[in-house]
Amino acid sequence: MFSVTAAEPSTRFHSSTDDAPRANSVPRDVHCFAVAADPSPGLLPRVLELIAKRGLVPLRVHAALEGTPRTPDAEVMTVDVQVAGLDADTAAHVARCLTQVVGVFDVTSSAR
Repeated sequence: MFSVTAAEPSTRFHSSTDDAPRANSVPRDVHCFAVAADPSPGLLPRVLELIAKRGLVPLRVHAALEGTPRTPDAEVMTVDVQVAGLDADTAAHVARCLTQVVGVFDVTSSAR
């Protein structure tokens, strides 16, 4: 049987109430990216990598397989990502990079 003890107490999952975000507070500089692409198991990590390598964590991510109006049997993967902490130039750069991801055929970005 193994026993593990920590040298110092962990604070990873603890924060003071002053630092905790409020449930209904929304950061002002939120950029939204909507990606439409051919279904692929590697699409989601490639999209999120562009955010993660900037040291940011998305506020919200939603991915779904959907049919198209003209061809309901064909599937399109949509990924919606909301990110805080990007300036306008960096957000535009991320949107351009998203268009270069293999299989992506449409990227829409907006700020709120």
